[in-house]
Amino acid sequence: MQNSNTSNSNRVNLVDLFLYLLSHWYWFVLCAALCGGYAYYKYAQTPFTYRSDATVIIKDPSSARTTASMTVYSSQINRINMTNEILQLRSKQLMQQVVEAIDADVNYTLHIKLRDVELYKLAPVKMHILREEGAPEAFQLTVTTVNPEKIQVQLSDGRSAAFALGDTISVYGAHVYFTATPYYNGEGAGKPVTITKYSVANAASAFLSRLKVNQSDGTILQLSLQDYSVWRANDILNTLVDKYNEDAIREKNRIAVNTAQFINERLLIIQQELGGVEDEIARFKTSERIMNVDQATTQYLNENKGYNDEIVKVETQIKLAEYLRDYITNSFESYEPIPVNTGLDDARISNEITQYNTLILQRERLLDASSAESPAVKQVEGTLLPLRQSILGSINNLLTSLEVRRGDLGELERESLRKFTAMPSKARQLLSIERQQKIKESLYLYLLNKREENALTQSMVDNNARMIDSASGSTSPIYPSRNKMLLTAILIGLLIPGVILVARIFIDQKIRSRKDLEDANCAVPFLAELPKVKANKKKRGEKEDPKYTAYGHSGNKNLTESMRLMATNLNFMKPEGCQNPVIASTSFNASAGKTFVTVNLAACLADAKKTYGFRQVRS
Repeated sequence: MQNSNTSNSNRVNLVDLFLYLLSHWYWFVLCAALCGGYAYYKYAQTPFTYRSDATVIIKDPSSARTTASMTVYSSQINRINMTNEILQLRSKQLMQQVVEAIDADVNYTLHIKLRDVELYKLAPVKMHILREEGAPEAFQLTVTTVNPEKIQVQLSDGRSAAFALGDTISVYGAHVYFTATPYYNGEGAGKPVTITKYSVANAASAFLSRLKVNQSDGTILQLSLQDYSVWRANDILNTLVDKYNEDAIREKNRIAVNTAQFINERLLIIQQELGGVEDEIARFKTSERIMNVDQATTQYLNENKGYNDEIVKVETQIKLAEYLRDYITNSFESYEPIPVNTGLDDARISNEITQYNTLILQRERLLDASSAESPAVKQVEGTLLPLRQSILGSINNLLTSLEVRRGDLGELERESLRKFTAMPSKARQLLSIERQQKIKESLYLYLLNKREENALTQSMVDNNARMIDSASGSTSPIYPSRNKMLLTAILIGLLIPGVILVARIFIDQKIRSRKDLEDANCAVPFLAELPKVKANKKKRGEKEDPKYTAYGHSGNKNLTESMRLMATNLNFMKPEGCQNPVIASTSFNASAGKTFVTVNLAACLADAKKTYGFRQVRS
């Protein structure tokens, strides 16, 4: 039975709790009104935030058409990796280029009521900054249009002056000038427009923190940006894709540009050498008066044609290998791509050069996304050095084999020359000079061929990204939401007094009703509940203090009935045979009502003609 009572005492009566909270309805109304008013004030003060979205597809080079000779090279320069492309789109360097391109580091704000509104291109004037060395990167000023030709400029320190549009002025050490926009007489006309200049790095970091790049399906990327101006967000996303494509094309063309430079340098040298050989032939024929080759020379040329062709090929290969070895040796300390498709008939060297150039491009991408101290960059650099030494070793081996081959062919040539001892020395000298001319001429034509192929390869480089859906955003702000803020504030306003009142119930240890005694499983008999009586003022001529004598026919009816009920219950509790029982009134503190209860109970018992003794005890 005791457990049942305990469980009942711990159970919360929801109806009583609701009525208790309802009795303090004014606190709920007051808190909800205060929170709602504060939320509306914050809503009116918070700038609007908009969102712009764009959809971009990263092109797959495997589906592109290329010529047979360019297939391998094109697949190398157009290879993509989605993770790297996302890192590139989110790189701070790329965002800084975007900020500088559209002047996104300058904010134009107009204070309307309590809210600052970003005007962007809707501003009445545009500030042009002469980017000079030593100029401050961040400052703030206020511009007010005065008339169609003048503006008022006020600095943050309070200084103010009027200037004509187009005049160059000095602001905190920076030279700027202002021009009118198509909205010069628009909403901001005659109102102070606050112009804030941020550093390009800080502006780029702010935009990157609000930029989201998500890979939705395959090579499709979803770009999203939140900003205080929907038009600026659209421009940033569109310009971001354009700058990304420009960087991609520039990066892919680096190998082709280096190859073109290498070929042009070699062409200039060979052209000079070829001109010198031709001049030597002309001088020799003029001085020696040799216009035709005699029959012996013709027979020698026919007999040794095969050897001459082989010597020419070997000499060409030796020159190309030497040029390539000199180029690698001269650029040994720098991380520059090595020209490919130079014409060396060695598949191993070509494969090693292609692998080396791929690692160079990978190192550049990692540097854009991190720094030179990155472990990934160090790992790539550690792979490049032995690979470059391996390329040089392969070229040296090729040169050695070509030298042996040239020596063998020379020995065969000399053997054939011994058969023509009767050939005039002048004819043999002319033949040597003409051979040099053929070598230079063959190498010159070959390099011209390669230059055209390299130009074709450079023109085949395509953009990495194509915009499927251009950046666009709704003119309705995504934040702040008035309804959400008000609803949240009202709920908080209702929750605060509710929590306080409920907490007050749990921490309250006073006995306020009969139910508190019953819930506490008190074993003391309960006699009656006495209503609270306000003290009346003592009337003139009264001897007793009116605050102690509330019982009677003319007194409080509720108290009178409660006293009679208590007297009746006391009579039932009187022990048998006890004629004059004593009633003790006690409490733990003063002013608890001992005297009041004693006086009025005595009056009630006297009215009922009962005999009791009273004693007050303060414990």
